[in-house]
Amino acid sequence: MKHDSESSIERLLSVGVRHPKTTLIVTAVVIVFGILSALRISPSPTIESMLAEDNPASTALSHVVNDFSVSEELLLIATIPEDARLSSASRTELMERFAERFTQSIAKSSELRSLCGSVSIRKSPDVEGFVEEQIIPNALLYVDATAIRSVLARLSPAAMRKQMERNEELIATPGVGGNAIAKVILKDPLRLYELLADAIKEKLGVGVNGPGEGLLLSKDGRSLLVRIQGVKPARDLEYAKEFTKAIRAKALEIQPTGLSFQLSGAYAIASFAERQIRRDMIQSITVSIILLSLLFLVVHRRVFSFVYAILPVAMGIVLAFGVDSYLSTSLTPVVAVIGAILAGLAIDYSIHFLSHFSGEQQIGLSAEESSSRTLRAIGPAMGAACITSIIGFVAIGRSSVPAFRQFAVIGCLGLAFSLLATFFVLPALLHFVRLRTTPPSRPRISNTKLGALLRLIDRYRKRLAVSMILVVTGLAGVFVLPNQAIRFESDLAVMHPQPNPPLQARYELGEKFDFGEDSLIVHLQASTDEELVRRSHQVGWKLRNPDVISQGVNATIGLSGLLPNPDEVSAKLALIEDVDVEKVITNFDAAVENSVFNASAFKDYSTFLVRLLSPNPKLGVSVLRKYPTLAKQLLPKGVNGETLDNYQTLIPISLDSALADRAKRKETISTLREALSDIPGATLTGIGVVGHDTESIVRNELSKLLSLAGVAVGIWLLIYYRNVSDLVITLLPAIFGLVCLLFVAKLFDLQLNLVNMIGLPLLVGIGVDDGIFLVSLSRKLRSKASRSISLIDVLQPGCHAIIMTTLSTLLTFGTLAFTSTPAIRSLGIFLGIGITACLFGTLFLLVPILLIRARRKTAMGGLLPRGSDT
Repeated sequence: MKHDSESSIERLLSVGVRHPKTTLIVTAVVIVFGILSALRISPSPTIESMLAEDNPASTALSHVVNDFSVSEELLLIATIPEDARLSSASRTELMERFAERFTQSIAKSSELRSLCGSVSIRKSPDVEGFVEEQIIPNALLYVDATAIRSVLARLSPAAMRKQMERNEELIATPGVGGNAIAKVILKDPLRLYELLADAIKEKLGVGVNGPGEGLLLSKDGRSLLVRIQGVKPARDLEYAKEFTKAIRAKALEIQPTGLSFQLSGAYAIASFAERQIRRDMIQSITVSIILLSLLFLVVHRRVFSFVYAILPVAMGIVLAFGVDSYLSTSLTPVVAVIGAILAGLAIDYSIHFLSHFSGEQQIGLSAEESSSRTLRAIGPAMGAACITSIIGFVAIGRSSVPAFRQFAVIGCLGLAFSLLATFFVLPALLHFVRLRTTPPSRPRISNTKLGALLRLIDRYRKRLAVSMILVVTGLAGVFVLPNQAIRFESDLAVMHPQPNPPLQARYELGEKFDFGEDSLIVHLQASTDEELVRRSHQVGWKLRNPDVISQGVNATIGLSGLLPNPDEVSAKLALIEDVDVEKVITNFDAAVENSVFNASAFKDYSTFLVRLLSPNPKLGVSVLRKYPTLAKQLLPKGVNGETLDNYQTLIPISLDSALADRAKRKETISTLREALSDIPGATLTGIGVVGHDTESIVRNELSKLLSLAGVAVGIWLLIYYRNVSDLVITLLPAIFGLVCLLFVAKLFDLQLNLVNMIGLPLLVGIGVDDGIFLVSLSRKLRSKASRSISLIDVLQPGCHAIIMTTLSTLLTFGTLAFTSTPAIRSLGIFLGIGITACLFGTLFLLVPILLIRARRKTAMGGLLPRGSDT
């Protein structure tokens, strides 16, 4: 039965040898399918997929991005250089002219009108309108009982007469001062505005005078902010690119002398990220192919060797992306560079195949026989090595980060397809080209020198083995000491392509203007509009806690600053229910009649008093929706009140400074979460919060992923070898590489981040490949029990192939150093260090141990390895 099974497998693997033309035709069709499918994938401009799922902050952030339109803006920042010698008035005039001209240009352009929803160059009139039309007339619903009693006291006949007398004294002030006072008195003769303004500002943190009608100027007056609303979401990349390009072109077209521009906001960041991600993907794959071709040209002296080796790899990568396109069509920065990573890993199979194939042909075998013997000889080892690498990707796929799972899926598919292509397509290709080209040549690297190195290792095998074991034990022991853990990167900007002008401009907005684009956000949900306002007041009260304020929370804008607390409305109405409004107006008119003022000048004020003493008890979210600018900032788009998810609001939290430092970020987030913990439906979110959570989650997952990868690889090797000692020594290069990587990272302060952490479980799968090939070769020698072949002779081609695979992998991972995302570059550095250490451990730890074991076995049998000293 066993023989029949092996024969069936051999017949299956020989399909490419027996039917080369059919195999290549099928391959061409499959590649076309892969390419057409892969074209469905487009770069993802956001880092949402780099954030952990099943996390409240992530869910809340998804609501912010998808349900609210406040983030769908293109921000144009026009700046006058600091060295420009212009007065404040001249700067404002220059900004005014540009702003008006820019707005008019958009209005006159049919193309731009179709791209832009609205253009804002001034502070929102809705804010002042809401304050004047809703807050002031209903002020008694906003202030506390003490302020209400103070207002009622001022409305007594005696108090009104006394205030009018004081007004007469004030207008008697000579000159300009008297005229200014007169204007104030005409607007507010009883000085109720002043009293109410102070009370509202103290209680709610919102001034009743509003921000005014001025331009959106920075604090130093040198920058103008233009907010341009988009008509489509920023995740629509084609629209984002067209929108950003059109606005940039229009700004440059009308650019006055002495004014520079920056673009920021969701659309600019998305457009920039798309270009960088696409560039990184193309560049990494292109450079990888060039470097690999140069390596093969130097080593094998013929470019055809590289063509043979790269075809299975290219087929595997294309098919992996093609199949994955039916699972996800987004391409994140970490997924964009997996093509280069796969090229470095999957080409190992081609190298091992060609190395053994070349040896078979050198003894005069045909291409068909050479391919068949190669598949029988190293096919199982190649399959075992592929599975261990796939296990590393599978471990990464257990992460809660969607981008890591996509990375793992493409990695597994790419390796599997590349191995199958090596088994089937490569033999067919070699058969098809044998009449037109000579067989792959022997490598230029001298086997004599490699043999000399192996004999030198054999001479000092015991010393090397003991020394390397002591070294790896010592390096691992460093991490047992206190405070020796590797630091984690605190700056989330490493997840974005750099340099990143739109992102940098967004960070600078918080410094230039009175708001921070990188602020934290409280996402709040409720079951009704009234409950939403009630909970907003609870959040507002919590955020005014001294412990929270000490974290740099200096201002919050939300429903609690615009709408009265439903829980307090009834009590406040009860305080004024006995007030006779008509009598108050009569007393006011009498006070005016007894003064020097003309009663007709205060007719509007009498109307105001009527509204003030008859506040609207139903002032709520429905009223706020009549002010589009405010509603857009705080309420979801398309609210209809029909479902629970539609009763939601945002409460942006302004901070004194950005939370770039990890310790400060952790402390602030913990304090805010503790403050909000007892408010149902309140979730602290924002990129900084979700990034903090994701880092913590992945950090906790790291040990689990490493353990999963290690255990899975161990179980697979035990099944493959059915020998514990072979299992242990096969793991040695991976263990050595992992320990050395962590030590070097600690020594040079290479910090872990959300991307390079995936290199650790991946290294476990990659690192054992060298051990598998060499241990498999040594096992074959033991099974032959021949005196004519020494272990050095057997290991020599295997070591040559391992050196080649390491060089090819290092070259491809080296291309990651040219990517624009710092986190991706650090992944290349981490894997480069780890794989180099694995090679070092293979040559100077695994090989000596194999030689020691071979010597003991031959000595027990009375035999000595040929070519070794006694």
